[in-house]
Amino acid sequence: MDPERVKTSLELLRKVYRRILDNATLAIVLPNAIASVDTTRQRYEYAVRNRTRGFTPEPWGYTISHDQPLQFVPSRPPNGIEMQVDIYCDVRWTDDNIPAKQDIKVRIWSDHGETIFDPNRDALHVFEQLADPARTYRGRVISRFHFDKADPNQKHGPEYHIQFGGKAEEYELCWHPNRINVPRLDYRPMELFLACQVIAANFFWNEYLEIREKREWREELILYQDLLLEDHYENCLTLIRNHESLLDGLWIA
Repeated sequence: MDPERVKTSLELLRKVYRRILDNATLAIVLPNAIASVDTTRQRYEYAVRNRTRGFTPEPWGYTISHDQPLQFVPSRPPNGIEMQVDIYCDVRWTDDNIPAKQDIKVRIWSDHGETIFDPNRDALHVFEQLADPARTYRGRVISRFHFDKADPNQKHGPEYHIQFGGKAEEYELCWHPNRINVPRLDYRPMELFLACQVIAANFFWNEYLEIREKREWREELILYQDLLLEDHYENCLTLIRNHESLLDGLWIA
C-alpha cells in the first residue's frame, strides 16, 4: 500500500463526511492520524534499510485512540432515540495492499433514559456514575463491535471477522460483559474508509445518499474495493465452486 494513498483517503474522510463528523474529529483526530502515517512509515523504511544491524521493521499506518476517537455527530434513527457512534482503531501495512493489522472498534453511545439503565439488571454504582455531574462521558455504551484481523499465533476463527462485545473500557459502562467470548463471524477485510461507509449507511441514511453521489468518494471506494476485496471474494468463490467448506476455508485453526 502506498502511504500517500492512505493519507489521501483520510483527508477525503474529512471532506466528504464533514457534515456528520464531530468538530474535534475534523480538527484533531484525522490530522493526527494523517501525521502518524508519515512518522510510522519513516520508522518502517529506516528499519528495512538497517535489517543487517538488527532492526526489525514494524508495520506502518495510523492509530486512533479510544480516549480521542473518530466521533460522528448524534444521529436520530426512526425509533427517535438519539445515539452517537465513535470509532477507534489501529490499521497498519507493510508492503501489501491488505493491512498487516486491522483492529477497528465501533461503539454506540446513548444517554436516553430507557436505554442506559435497567433497575432490574444494573448495579447501583452504575446509576451513581450515570447521575454524577462530574462524569466526563455522556450516557453509556449500549453496543460495541469490532472489525478484526485474527492473529494466527493467538486466535482461531475467520481471519477477517466481525465480533460483538470485546474488552470495554471501564468508563463505557458497557452493557455487554467483557468475559463473554461471542462468536467471530466471517467478514471482509476492512480499513477506516470502508468502516465509515458502514456507519454512514446505517446511521445517516439521508446524508449517505448524497455522499455516495460524490465522484471522488466513488473513486476512492472503487480503489479500496479493488485493493482489499477482490482477492477476498475471489477466494470465496473458488472455495464454493470447488465444493469446499467456505467457513473452513476462511478459518484460522
